[in-house]
Amino acid sequence: MNDLVTKAQQELASIRKQLTDMDFRRRELESRANKLHMLLKVTEDLGYLQATNPSKAPEAGPLPLPPLPPLPKLSASLTVVTEGKTQKEKITDFCAELLAVGFPMKTSELLQELQQAGIEVGGANKLLTVSALLSKDDRFVPSRKEGWSLKR
Repeated sequence: MNDLVTKAQQELASIRKQLTDMDFRRRELESRANKLHMLLKVTEDLGYLQATNPSKAPEAGPLPLPPLPPLPKLSASLTVVTEGKTQKEKITDFCAELLAVGFPMKTSELLQELQQAGIEVGGANKLLTVSALLSKDDRFVPSRKEGWSLKR
């Protein structure tokens, strides 16, 4: 008789555990279903999803993203005085004015601006020349990720 009671208690505990697990899983699935329903409702309201009810369909499609404004032409507004300066000073001063706006620039971008402004960069590898000049000047801080910027 003792074995029978023990087996019944174990089976009852197993059933209760399964019911608890099923109840937990049911709540989990209901929560996920509610989240998905909210997502679909928001996308429908924004016009990204056609409404299932034609009377509720939005008149226009999704709003287009506005275009980005064009980048300002930096080299046109620079005021580097070039008289009496060495070529190295012209390059570093020009780069300092470019970076004074506050945005870091890659060496290739700086070289492109230098060439557009008509400032000659010597050397076989012009990128290396610009990088070397900037690294020797105390005004500049290098960053592999963002490029060159001015010390603050």
